[in-house]
Amino acid sequence: MEEQTTLKIGIFDADGTLFDTVDSVTKVFADIIFKRYGLDEKTSERFFKETGGLALDQQFKLLLMNEAGMILENEETNEMAEELRERIKDFPTPLFAEAIETAKLLYEILGCRLFISSNARQDRLNARVVRHMHPNYFSVWLGTDREVKIKKGIGHLMYFAGNLGLTPYDFFARAFFVSDGPPDMRLALKYGILPIGIATSVSADMLREAGAQFVISSLSELPDLIKDFNTRVLAIGPRPTA
Repeated sequence: MEEQTTLKIGIFDADGTLFDTVDSVTKVFADIIFKRYGLDEKTSERFFKETGGLALDQQFKLLLMNEAGMILENEETNEMAEELRERIKDFPTPLFAEAIETAKLLYEILGCRLFISSNARQDRLNARVVRHMHPNYFSVWLGTDREVKIKKGIGHLMYFAGNLGLTPYDFFARAFFVSDGPPDMRLALKYGILPIGIATSVSADMLREAGAQFVISSLSELPDLIKDFNTRVLAIGPRPTA
């Protein structure tokens, strides 16, 4: 009989999920595009939120390809991504009010191992987590580090699995991914991780269309959701994987 697997690993996006920063970053993204290429700022803002979870250079590249028919070189999109990171580096990075309490309940009461996967630059993510979060609740937090070519996506997931000494299959089967970005929902679904959307940046319907099996409006809803999900898994058997 197949082993019944409960969720004990939580993966969190950072901006828009733990940190209430999406609106300010969105405006900088749109401003960079407008000043360089004259593209309507509302179009850029909508695109940025709908593609949250992708690397910044990919967002710049795809926006201009889709909306202006332009094919940009990697050097140019990397330059825009670095400009954005430089402009936002001193912005305030407020936590969502429920972030710390949610992490505490998941870690201390439900026994989850927690990870953060972000497109933010690694040094900036380090500073934010240490300053604003309770680092002891999280096993690892990874951003984007161009020098060692670590980027958000399967590379982060494999690193987290290795940190716990698990095979990818065992890691994916025990994990849930919480994010405000549709690309993260698609990533989780692709690897059999439970996708949980949080509707802080885009609509609940858009998150569901991207694969979210549950959508919450606040992190405070998450502990009960995970507890209830695990109770049902133990009662009816293991969840299917992709």
